[in-house]
Amino acid sequence: MARPGQSNQEGEITVRVSFVVLIVLNLFSQSALAGTLLGDVRLEVLDVTANDIAYDRSRGLLYATVPSSAGLPDGNSIVTLDPRSGARVDSVFAGSEPGRIEVAADGSLAYVGIDGARGFRSWVPGTDSFGPITGLRVFGNDTAVAENFAISPVDPSIVGVARDEIGSSADGDLRFYVNGAAVGPESLTRDANQLAFLDAQTLITYNDSNTGFRLGRWNVEPDLSITLEDSASGLVSGFSTRFELDAGTIFASNGLVADPLTLTALGTFAVGLRDMAVENVDELGLTYFLGTDGSFSGPTTLRVFDSERFLLLDSLEIGGSFGFIRELVEVPGGLAFLSSDGRVGVLSSVPVPEPSTGLLVSLGLVALGRSRRRRPGAGR
Repeated sequence: MARPGQSNQEGEITVRVSFVVLIVLNLFSQSALAGTLLGDVRLEVLDVTANDIAYDRSRGLLYATVPSSAGLPDGNSIVTLDPRSGARVDSVFAGSEPGRIEVAADGSLAYVGIDGARGFRSWVPGTDSFGPITGLRVFGNDTAVAENFAISPVDPSIVGVARDEIGSSADGDLRFYVNGAAVGPESLTRDANQLAFLDAQTLITYNDSNTGFRLGRWNVEPDLSITLEDSASGLVSGFSTRFELDAGTIFASNGLVADPLTLTALGTFAVGLRDMAVENVDELGLTYFLGTDGSFSGPTTLRVFDSERFLLLDSLEIGGSFGFIRELVEVPGGLAFLSSDGRVGVLSSVPVPEPSTGLLVSLGLVALGRSRRRRPGAGR
């Protein structure tokens, strides 16, 4: 920043150059980008077998929960990976059969299901510090495992846990925990197979265990009781469909985009894949899908869309068949994914923001030159 009495010449030059760049870039139509985004993508399959993966934005690291079947040295551990190099950074014993893992937005805390102990525990990323295992039960005595987590965006000590009962079809049973201790009603809803906070007072849930496929918006009270404000059945459908909340918008892995405040559809991507996962990159206005083209054993294919216009921009067979894609997450320089058989892959040279510099890789200047339209309900 210029001192008093000085001219901010460098800032003025930067603004002028940026303005010229934006004018020039706006001369290019979106069609000029089609078929050019994924030409340099490379696939690396990492040397780890995982039950789940989660990306820590604060550290730029990927965490993988490893089952006991992996044996020594990593069975029953959380393995930390550098997604840029694929290198193993650390491995820490987590407990018997670590399953789902979720990292708080600020990276201060993570939660991991310890399925062999029918419970879950907290973990401080980058350390070997774990909280005690909290046992999970539904209906008083029936044991359960953690199906999914939703961590409060303002207080990572608060986590909502979707519980899947052992030995029955009962699942999606929600309860809140604070510092590992259960609070509030024993069962808040049975519709929370998937869940995510829209903000500190609003929780979005999806029931993927029956044909009702109910999507719900709940108000979270200070005492962590919840009140259903609105719901929609069949808006997001499918037993294997997953959703993510990004920029105040629901992106479902079946291609649907919806407003979480009104629970109405905003559009649908004509993805043309099956068994897929979705990752939206709001800074670039791009939405990625990774899935199978054709049968379950068909080639695994990455497709990228203009998230505002719902138009396909590029498609690429990544090499090989990975079956059902369970997770797709943005990492530095690309995307990481988890397949149903536990393989973890990294797709590098995929257009994504570059966190270390604030610049945008590959498509970044084009994205800066686009006029971005915020969807209804967008929170950022």
